[in-house]
Amino acid sequence: MSPTVQTLSQWAIWLAAVIATVGLLYLIRPRRRRVTVQFAGLWQKALARSEAQRFGGRWRRLLSLLLSLLISSTLMIAIGEDVLGLRSWTQAPKHDARFTLIVVDVSASMATLQDHQATKSPTRLQRAKSRIREMLQNAGVFDQFLVMSASGVVMTHCGWTNEIKTLADTLNTLQIRQGSVNIDRVERAAADALRGKTGAKMVWVSDGGHPAPRLSLPTKELRIGSHTIAPSDQGVFNLAVEHMTLRPNAGDPGRATLSIKIRNDSLIPMQARIVIYASDQAQSPAEFERTKSVQALHRLQVPAQSTEWLQLPNTALSNAHYAARVRPPATLAQHDVATWDDWGFVVNEQRRRLRIWRVGRPNLFLDAALLANEQLDVKRLNEVDLQSDFMQDKLNNQRGPDVVVFNQANRPYSLDVPSLTFDLSLRSDAKIVVAPDDLIINDSNHPVMRGVSLHDTNVDKVRVIDPRPQTRALVSIRGGGSVIVARSRAPREVELGLSLQETDIGGRYALPILLSNALDWLVGRSAWLPSSLVLGQRWSVRAPTDISGWIWKAPNQAPRSARRAGDHLIGVSEAHGIHIWLGPKGQRILRATRLPEVERPIVKYPALSLWTMNSTRPTRDQSTDRTPVWWWLSFAVVMGLIVEWGLYQRRRVA
Repeated sequence: MSPTVQTLSQWAIWLAAVIATVGLLYLIRPRRRRVTVQFAGLWQKALARSEAQRFGGRWRRLLSLLLSLLISSTLMIAIGEDVLGLRSWTQAPKHDARFTLIVVDVSASMATLQDHQATKSPTRLQRAKSRIREMLQNAGVFDQFLVMSASGVVMTHCGWTNEIKTLADTLNTLQIRQGSVNIDRVERAAADALRGKTGAKMVWVSDGGHPAPRLSLPTKELRIGSHTIAPSDQGVFNLAVEHMTLRPNAGDPGRATLSIKIRNDSLIPMQARIVIYASDQAQSPAEFERTKSVQALHRLQVPAQSTEWLQLPNTALSNAHYAARVRPPATLAQHDVATWDDWGFVVNEQRRRLRIWRVGRPNLFLDAALLANEQLDVKRLNEVDLQSDFMQDKLNNQRGPDVVVFNQANRPYSLDVPSLTFDLSLRSDAKIVVAPDDLIINDSNHPVMRGVSLHDTNVDKVRVIDPRPQTRALVSIRGGGSVIVARSRAPREVELGLSLQETDIGGRYALPILLSNALDWLVGRSAWLPSSLVLGQRWSVRAPTDISGWIWKAPNQAPRSARRAGDHLIGVSEAHGIHIWLGPKGQRILRATRLPEVERPIVKYPALSLWTMNSTRPTRDQSTDRTPVWWWLSFAVVMGLIVEWGLYQRRRVA
């Protein structure tokens, strides 16, 4: 049966019932009371007048019947949809709920202020909340809503409901997060929420930094709308720290070059004020400001809508954590609309002192290179005492060595500590005599080989190292054969198939640089360019030793056990600052975070029109200048009752 025929049949049944009831009541005429009087002459004149008015009484009675039918029908139409659930001619039944999913972008850019000239300008998230509240007030009584927030993670804040107060309280709980929106996760979560729902609709509220999600559901009623909280036409007034790096000087672990990339999103050039912070404990912007660890203040002229680098060479590496904050000139009346991107972070993992055990033959050049590094505590052992010292530290519950350096000594296979081995004497039949130009660096970008040059190094003999799984050849000889290899699987190993007695590398810069690089890589530190972690994306940090028992401490959060996958520590966070992983044996891994590239206060995607409620449906908040239809129907019923009462009074008098 078609919807039109079904609608007509419903109304016809109820109208027929009403008409039959009213007509039956009118056919049941009250019986006149007979009274016997003594003289009929008094009533002859009244009877004559009654005969003359009989025709008028008939039409008044017919009019009364029509008015009764009209009053009953109008009353049924007025209350029929609410009480009886009847269909109207233009809309679906009111008890058929529509399901609307509201996905709100709560990424970092939604904290941007809307007006750089106002002292108390609302953020984009606050404007988005206001717009959603307006939409909810115009919703149908039975419409169901579900609110989700989207950033690096997607969170559902309440179940399907039509309670305006519950939805309003849910909107108040939405908070800005530092990560970027993961569109794939939004699409999967939205598809799960809307699957199987009739009249499914989704509203995507964002500032335009991300495209609207695309859903593929087996329903023709699915509609997706988007509303963009865009900046004003005056542009965006903003300075941001886009990137920070800390590059230690080769051969001088106490000095480094600090580089800060500043971005100007404004339409005018600006002189940025950059504050440098340094600390050993602070992890978040609030902690850096609270500790008052200001190290330097610099100024940098940045062109309009461009970037500029600030280079600070010979920066003393006196701390482990570094932060930079950029501010506009104090003389400008404008306000920085995006304070969330004013901070940048970088770490110096050179601060923790390492315990080094040197095992094997003594060598003056090796001992000098180790002692020259002030961050190393060196202990000399022979091969016989190695196992006994390990057992003694375990029994006393003391911290063992971070790295064991073997010089022409046997490395035990059961060793679970990173090791650096100089080995030429183990296999005398594998010695090969090479010329100075026969050594070839295969991977100069590997952390062990950065800054190392061997072109002027004289090597008399080398040992070809047999390839093993997860081993990378760093240096080889011309014609084939690896001389220096690095094994990345925990525990890490660096093996050099040469002897410090058979080469002059000990008297050149290559040895201390190679030794410093190898120790940093073995313990999991990247002394050159520690990679930043992107907020909201999954992280993977390689652990240098057995990864069981590692603790992860995020900024402004309590320490918790680190998750692991294979020989990697994994995690995801939206806390901007410096993250710390602590190992069971005192190991320490530091990583700074940075904002995603897409998190900028400039709109990149075109704004789409927001899907609005169907105006033909009854809403919660009707406009004051529009009288509802049911009110007019009720007014007509009242007027009909007044007319019927007048006709009744006429009949009584007549």
